[in-house]
Order: sequence, then C-alpha cells, then structure tokens
Amino acid sequence: MWEASNHPNRFKLHDISDSHDFVTRVYRTLSAVDTSRLISPTSFWQHMHYGNYDGSLDKEGNPIVPNPVLMEKLMTRGSQDAYTGYGAKWTALRKAPNKWAASCLAANDKAYFNFEHEESAAQPNWTLAEKEPWFKIQSYEWEYEKGSIGRLLDASEWRISQAFQAFAAWESMKKQILIGYDGFSWCSLESGSNMFTYQKPLIDPFGIPKLAYYANQSVFQPIWAGSSNVDVVYGPADHISPVLFNLGQPKTVDLTIELKNDKGKRIDRKIFKNIQVAGGRTVVNLDGFRFKTVPDGYYFLVYTVKEQNPPYRHKE
Repeated sequence: MWEASNHPNRFKLHDISDSHDFVTRVYRTLSAVDTSRLISPTSFWQHMHYGNYDGSLDKEGNPIVPNPVLMEKLMTRGSQDAYTGYGAKWTALRKAPNKWAASCLAANDKAYFNFEHEESAAQPNWTLAEKEPWFKIQSYEWEYEKGSIGRLLDASEWRISQAFQAFAAWESMKKQILIGYDGFSWCSLESGSNMFTYQKPLIDPFGIPKLAYYANQSVFQPIWAGSSNVDVVYGPADHISPVLFNLGQPKTVDLTIELKNDKGKRIDRKIFKNIQVAGGRTVVNLDGFRFKTVPDGYYFLVYTVKEQNPPYRHKE
C-alpha cells in the first residue's frame, strides 16, 4: 500500500478544494507508476474535509459534490482510530466505530485500515535499564494513564502498565475485526525515539517484546476465539458469549473455554465440539452460557481452539 502522508492537519484551515487537490494529486502521481498497490492519501482521513465514505458530505454533514478520485479502484479508506489510546476511557471502545469508520464499514466496498491504533503506552522492564541515563524517566505519554486507568502508575508497576496495554489492544482489535476492519498498523514497532523514553512501541529499547506484542500476534492468527463483547470483568450471574473468527480455508474445530484460578488450576470448562467454520472471512457466534457456581475469588477465562484434521504442513 502507498500511504502518501502521516497525518497532515491543516486541511480544515482551508476550503474543501484543498482536500480535493491533495487527494487528486496523490492518486494521479502514484497510480501513474504503480497499479499493484492500494493508495491512501493520508493515515488520518478525518483531518480532511470529507465526512463520509464517498465524500458526498463534508465534516459538518453538509452535502458537497464528491471528488470522483475517492471512488477509484485503488483508493482505500482508513484513519487513526485509537479507541483505547491517548487516555481514552473504555466507553470509547464500547461506542466504536466512530461516524467516519461506520460510514466506510457500512459501504462494505473498500478495505478499511486503522493506520495508527490503540496508542496506549507501556513502561519497559526498568530492571534492564538501571545503568541507562534514561532509567525511570517517564515519557510524555505517562499522562494517558490518568484517563484510561484512573491514576499514574509508578516505575515499580511496569508489569501492570504492560498488562493494560496488551489487554486493551486485544479487546479493541478483536472488536474492530468483528465489525469489519481489514488491517492495523501500530506506531511503532521498536523503541528508541525521544531519547529512549517513547513507550508506545511493542518492543522495548533492548529488543524485548512487551505483552502487547503478543496480543497483536494473537489477533493476527488465522483463527481465534474470545468473547463477542468488550466486557473484561464477569460476575457470577453474567453470561459468556463466545465468538470464533476465521480467515482462510473452511475448517472444523473444537473450542474449549476453561475457568482457571490465579494458580492456573482449572475450576470448570465448557466444550463446543465439531464447529463448522466457513471459509473466507467468517464470524461464528456461539450460544452464551454460565459456569456453575464457584467459590468467591478471581478467575480467568482461557480459550483454546483445536482444528480437526488440520492440513499437513511440511517441516523444513
């Protein structure tokens, strides 16, 4: 894909012709030399004047004459939809998608990408940085925690910091995939910026993956399971609503959902056998259920998908 710019933000200081001219010039320049890749003029479409998928409304919802370039075959859609980032409250994820994304997803015509998603920060393992000049120097991103978590986490709580970034990424990416998002780009993969204090990256300055790295890895599997909502805490009376996502060939799978305590001991489990999953891009909603009465305490849900008769894979 060609992404012509990151997030230029001066379009709204000018009239609509500025957005039209920019999009047209980007498309004509790139399509003249490469017709093999999609084109996105910007990673942040909402900075431009367009208010809906086909450009027939402006950012205020007023009718405008669409720029025909927007509907060219190679032109894709997307934005920077960080539903759990920059200090956002969990409610923002519950309300997703935003109006711009909803318009594009409803059209179901062009791929929609989240070009800079879930921009929450995570502290590194500070014990590895004791001899570094940036040891325990917090990033400008530290303030995000007040909004998303409710307070600042100190350096001794770096594990909690990484855990929040990871589980927020998983829940948000899961929902976005289920409602039709086609791809993601995290900013950025590796640390090092801002004199090593930049904490959004998935890999710390020592090359060690943070927990959110593995959350991204999990959601990009060809098949996975989870809850169909973004609830992260269940009470004794709550139902669990499992969902399966598949991308690729049709398959038959078994799904096991285990209830485990903080020692890893299984307390109960629910098994769904012989689930027929269609090929392509498929979402399978399964019947909701409750686990039997269990002692008071904190428990975790573990989802395991097992494919029946998986295709043979040659080992190199």
